[in-house]
Amino acid sequence: MLLHFGSKPVLVASSSDAASQLMKTHDLVFSNRPKSSVINRLFYGSRDVAFTPYGEYWRQAKSICVLHLLSNKRVQSYQHVREEETSLMIEKIGQMCSSSPVNLTEIFLMGVFDVGDYIPWLAWVNRFNGLDLKVEKFVKLTDEFLDGVIEEHINKRKGEAENDHSVEARCLDFVDILIEVNKESTIGFALGPDDMKAIILVN
Repeated sequence: MLLHFGSKPVLVASSSDAASQLMKTHDLVFSNRPKSSVINRLFYGSRDVAFTPYGEYWRQAKSICVLHLLSNKRVQSYQHVREEETSLMIEKIGQMCSSSPVNLTEIFLMGVFDVGDYIPWLAWVNRFNGLDLKVEKFVKLTDEFLDGVIEEHINKRKGEAENDHSVEARCLDFVDILIEVNKESTIGFALGPDDMKAIILVN
């Protein structure tokens, strides 16, 4: 069954045969996520693993994440970080809902409804409902933060090289790994700064 959400066509698979056609026979056609202007702005043109279109870039970025971030050893080593961040998030939500209901889109911009994605001629509404301002503020803060993180790691590597200290001698984090992969050109193309920031951000 074909529906239209504004200008967006939506195909509903209402039987197992239809679902099989979509997920097996024509899986490549339907493998991409719907485009979102908010996601596009948050993740540097959707250059992250979750939202980038299916293709060579997605395969290589996914491979980096699976090999270097989602291995059993890595997952276990980041357990304390996940627990700490989860506790902080729960605490923040608890503070926000102490006196009134919580609108989680204030925290998770990815879940916000952008009317312009479905009715393009109403995109101007985002200038008045505060969405554009929230996204711009978030992008500015995260971009500055990630630039600082990457620069710090690059400078640390330079310092170790000048002092004849091996980078491998210390425990490498995911940013180190992205820089190393990019330096050695093991994926067949260079990761630009925005590519690295998008991959870091979604992980």
